[in-house]
Amino acid sequence: MGSALETLCGQAVGAGKLNMLGVYMQRSWVLLSITACVLCFLYIFAGPFLTLIGQDPEISRAAGKFAIWMIPQLFAYAFNFPVAKFLQTQSKVIVIAAISGVAMALHPLLSWLLIMKVDWGLVGAAVVLNGSWWFIVVAQLAYVLSGRCGAAWKGFSWQAFANLWSFFRLSLASAVMLCLETWYFMALLLFAGYLKNAKIYLGAFSVWGTSPKNSTIFSGGCCDHFHYDRTFSGLCVDGHTECVSFSVFQRPRRVAIGAGWQAFVAYVNIGCYYLFGIPLGLLLGYKFHRGIKGIWQGMISGTVLQTIVILVMIYKTNWNREASRAGDRVQTWGGQKVGNDKENTEEET
Repeated sequence: MGSALETLCGQAVGAGKLNMLGVYMQRSWVLLSITACVLCFLYIFAGPFLTLIGQDPEISRAAGKFAIWMIPQLFAYAFNFPVAKFLQTQSKVIVIAAISGVAMALHPLLSWLLIMKVDWGLVGAAVVLNGSWWFIVVAQLAYVLSGRCGAAWKGFSWQAFANLWSFFRLSLASAVMLCLETWYFMALLLFAGYLKNAKIYLGAFSVWGTSPKNSTIFSGGCCDHFHYDRTFSGLCVDGHTECVSFSVFQRPRRVAIGAGWQAFVAYVNIGCYYLFGIPLGLLLGYKFHRGIKGIWQGMISGTVLQTIVILVMIYKTNWNREASRAGDRVQTWGGQKVGNDKENTEEET
């Protein structure tokens, strides 16, 4: 839902309405905090749900326990993502990098201390993750409140509660778009859980990553540690290459987000991912006995198809008209009427 800020903040800067950046960020805080409260129930009952759908009992119990301890991070995301987009729009990337660098330097040490020395295991991992993310949130907020963002931050405003419904609709479209992508690749984890050697496959994913948001990729030296298992080693090598390919395919999607095409991309994702990619992956994985590699290759094919569709859309777009619409949207959401009410309603839609 927070990715709606990528659209709105970029367009606000383009329209010269820097004061709206702080308002948009606060609106996003309101909506994301409410959403985080709702999502808490999914975290609490994650373990029983995984068991219910037939996942490995040991994995389900561990995942459920970890999810409960990760609830504080959920609220950290609700604040961090809007602040990060607020700063990125102003090209204050160095601030984000410096704060993240400090967190990154402390994170391995604290992880080793709580997981290995104190022997807290998964609980220790969750505590460190929560601490790292909340450190980033507090540090970024401190920078914003210090007054170094100029016209972009004019303090807390009641405007944060205005036009929440329109803001919610765009945020929801953003959420649907990204969730369809995230669930698409998380489905790979579920499919892996039904295969033989499920623990090996899930371990491989933790090395080369399946999340489109994080695209976490480690070098082959993780793999060297597990060379005693040829299946795991092979997955590491193949997964590294395909994850790099996937990160390249995501570039056109950023253009779509900036233009506010979230709803359109959501429909594209349904077709390319769920009607093409997953069926192809299951066909390759189970019918043709290619296992997890076949499932992954089929799903990557869905990503390629999505990229092609978006590229065609970008090529056919009248960008002068899109720029005009963006300016009208910023003025409307900033409280300045543009045209008649009917036109504004159509524009928001």
